[in-house]
Amino acid sequence: MLTPDYGVGCKRRIFDATWFKSLNDDKIELTTLPLTHVHEKSVTLGPGRNFPKSDAPEQEIEIPADVIILGNGFEVLHWFHPLEVVGRGGKSLQEVFKERGGPQMYMGNAMDGFPNFFVIFGPNTATGHSSVVLATENMVNLTLKLVAPVLNGDAEFVEVKKAAEIAWTADIQKSLKGTVWHTGGCHNWYKGADDWNSTVYP
Repeated sequence: MLTPDYGVGCKRRIFDATWFKSLNDDKIELTTLPLTHVHEKSVTLGPGRNFPKSDAPEQEIEIPADVIILGNGFEVLHWFHPLEVVGRGGKSLQEVFKERGGPQMYMGNAMDGFPNFFVIFGPNTATGHSSVVLATENMVNLTLKLVAPVLNGDAEFVEVKKAAEIAWTADIQKSLKGTVWHTGGCHNWYKGADDWNSTVYP
């Protein structure tokens, strides 16, 4: 059930020496059956199968359950939602993203039309498998450099040029096409149905 049919790195890797071992615990029921009923002290799974590629049984079973954990995922492709950020000319970030093909920011940090607006860990700044802390520290350092003229009183605002933002984004999206996230044979939360990847850095 857990053997991947896609390239290594296509989805976020799990670095945990005890995870596979834990699946052999008698308290663990590894299954591809869908949850169909919740009872007072048990759950009914099946009939059917959530993963068609599995050879696991698909008949209905009932198993004891003291705790049910709902892990329904998260939405990373709608940047800043539900916050609405409005820039020069009354346009929101979401409107600009839609016009330009998808979420984007120069170096994942700044957007033309949005002066003095800087983002830490914005679009295309995740690396997929390494430290968020390191990436965040780099974004803080970049922001401090960009905003320094304002803080020093030498300028009223700092704003990235539109041409620079568009060129940066075009280069990122082009570079991503050859990575495992686009060619590894899997679907992941890094990119949307339109194949626009606003999450990772190539």
